[in-house]
Amino acid sequence: MLLLELAKEKFTNLTGIDYSESAIELASKISSTQGFADISFKVYDIIKETSILDTFNIALDKGTYDAICLDPEDSKSKRITYKNNIAKLLIDDGLFIITSCNWTDKELAEFFKSHFTVLASIPAPSFKFGGKTGSLVSTIVFQKILLRARKGILVVDQTTFQNTLKNNSGNKF
Repeated sequence: MLLLELAKEKFTNLTGIDYSESAIELASKISSTQGFADISFKVYDIIKETSILDTFNIALDKGTYDAICLDPEDSKSKRITYKNNIAKLLIDDGLFIITSCNWTDKELAEFFKSHFTVLASIPAPSFKFGGKTGSLVSTIVFQKILLRARKGILVVDQTTFQNTLKNNSGNKF
């Protein structure tokens, strides 16, 4: 379990969410038996919830988005709700790290660009087939885009955001 590995590396204030109460109970039990009872686990359905648990510095997804995309029942609206809720769960400037085996870096960047800007793409092993090069997974580190009013201007896209930062580098927002 990824949260246990993060705890072993001395990361703290860790929270795991899942829509399944039994999955949360199992994860909590495993965490406790491994000596990490301080990891928090909460039942939360990221594609249905409208209330927010708390806000976090970092959100990490290694498969949830892929599973949502494969849902045969209205995956498009579920993907949008997922994106909106991830943004709500993050503090301003929070990081969203996603690993996908179904989407390329470019596809992920395009889908999440309304709420996030790409900070980094983490390289993965690649392969060649039929004259094309690809990788088994894509991992991207995004940063939440600030949507704040400043002097009557609403920052709404990445270019405007970057220009605002450049023009106001010594000022606090």
